[in-house]
Amino acid sequence: MAQRRMFSKTIVSSDLFLDMPKSTQALYFHLNMNADDDGFIGSSKMIMRMIGASDDDMRLLLAKKFVFEFDSGVVVVKDWRIHNQIRKDRHKQTIYTDEFQQLQAVENNSYERLPSGCQEVALGKVRLGKVSLGKSRLDKDNEEQKNIVVDDESQTIANPFSFYETNGFGMLTPFYQEKIGLWIDDFKLIGSTEDEAKFILIKAMEVSLMNNVRKWVYVESILKNWEQKKLSTVEMIDADELSNKASNQSNKQYKKNSVRTETLPEWAKDEYEAPPVKNELPKISDEEFLREMNAYDE
Repeated sequence: MAQRRMFSKTIVSSDLFLDMPKSTQALYFHLNMNADDDGFIGSSKMIMRMIGASDDDMRLLLAKKFVFEFDSGVVVVKDWRIHNQIRKDRHKQTIYTDEFQQLQAVENNSYERLPSGCQEVALGKVRLGKVSLGKSRLDKDNEEQKNIVVDDESQTIANPFSFYETNGFGMLTPFYQEKIGLWIDDFKLIGSTEDEAKFILIKAMEVSLMNNVRKWVYVESILKNWEQKKLSTVEMIDADELSNKASNQSNKQYKKNSVRTETLPEWAKDEYEAPPVKNELPKISDEEFLREMNAYDE
C-alpha cells in the first residue's frame, strides 16, 4: 500500500470545505491519511476518538458529501481519486469489495453512490420520470399539483406549487408558477436533482413560515443565499445551519472569555478614611461677645 497521501487544493480550499469548523476539517484530513489505496476507512470511530472529533463533525462531512458511509460502518472519501493518483504497481485493492461495488466514478473522477433501487414504483409500474419545469410547461403545472405520486414506501414526492398555495403565500398565479419553476431549474444547474430542488424550495418556504413571513420576496432571499453557497440538497442546507450555529457559539464563548479583568493593587484595597470635618465654631467668653456686639453697633 502506498504510504503517501495527497490533497487537492480544489477540494480543501473551496468555500464549502473552509466554511466547516476546524474540528470537522481536521477529521477529514485524518480520514484521508488513514484510508486505504481506494479511499476506504474501516476504523472511522477509532480515528474520531483519537483526535477528539465529535459525532457532529462526522455528520457534517456526510451531509456535505465529503464522505459516504455504508451500512457496515465503512466510510469512503468521495474525492479520493481527485486527491490521489496511485501507480498501479503500488496500488493495493481495498478489502471492502461489497462497498466498492456500490460506487461509480463520475467524469471528474470522484465517487458517487449507485442508486439503491430502480426508479419504478412497484404498484402499477409507474415510472417516476423527471418533469420539466421550464417556461414551456406552465399548462401542465395545475395538473401536476393534483397528482402527487406515491412510491412503495408511501412517501410523497415534494410539490412546492401545492405547498405555496396551501400555506398562505397567496394565489398560485402563472407568474409565481414560473418563478418556482425557474428556481427548480437554477438548483438543478448547481447539482440538485429534480426532487432535491423541489424539497429545497419547500424548505425555504418552511423557513419563511417559521419566521412568520409569507412573502415570496423573502423566500427568494433565502434561496439566493443557498444558491450562492452551492447547497444542492436539504442535507447540505441543514449541515450549513449546524456549522453556522457551532461558529456562533464559538464566537460567543470567545467574547465571554475575552472580557478584560484587572486586579486591584493591595494599596487600593485599604479603605480610605476621610479626615474629620470640624463644624464647631470657636468658643468665646461673654465679655468678648458683648464687646464685639458694641463695636458692631458703633
